[in-house]
Amino acid sequence: IDRRIYGANIMSGVARSIQLLIRGLARTKTQHSFYLISDDKIDGCPAFFHPLSIKIPGVGKKKSINHFVIWEQFLLPRVLQREKINIFHSMVWPIPCSFVKGCKFIVTLHDVTPYLGSNLNVFPTPFRRYFVKWIARSIKKADKIIAVSQYTREEIVKLFGVPYHRIKVIYNSIDPYFRPLSDKKKIRSIVAKTLGIRDRFILNVNVLGPRKNIETLIRAFTLLKQKRNIPHKLI
Repeated sequence: IDRRIYGANIMSGVARSIQLLIRGLARTKTQHSFYLISDDKIDGCPAFFHPLSIKIPGVGKKKSINHFVIWEQFLLPRVLQREKINIFHSMVWPIPCSFVKGCKFIVTLHDVTPYLGSNLNVFPTPFRRYFVKWIARSIKKADKIIAVSQYTREEIVKLFGVPYHRIKVIYNSIDPYFRPLSDKKKIRSIVAKTLGIRDRFILNVNVLGPRKNIETLIRAFTLLKQKRNIPHKLI
């Protein structure tokens, strides 16, 4: 499993899905061996997993284009071959496009954002060119593609011409941490204490990127305040 994004400073939705996949696999009873592969030190690796840290000396910044190309397309295939990995699973980054004997590839796509018009502008140009080109190649090469929704599956077929039978829809599960709470008084107390909010509110959980359409959300909320005079705050 490629767990690089899991080590990022900001815990994104994709990073959390990798985290929960690792937790889930660690609870399974299986004779399979699992490896976590990264371009950095792997801290807190469950005993169930074998950490493989592939570092690249002397290629400039860690997140430069050179770093990605060398790591994914040259060093990673050698490690997969050396360790006799049977299946390599990427949940966000491109897979090696070279042949690796005995290894099959799974790619999980959470959405097709990088390919949808103006959404491309949220990524730095060099990274965008590399990511778009090699993800497209990865999708065509992958032995199996996992889509997290039927909509994403339809978009993959439409954009890349991939046959339906190569795409499996597997919905994201819900972390057991999230559960209904019945004690509303306690909930209000916790929200007031942790967030300083004592009024009614509408909550939006997102990163503040253009592709998340926050501007439209704010405009809609403003109209609600003006026309309905709702007491809520927008958080």
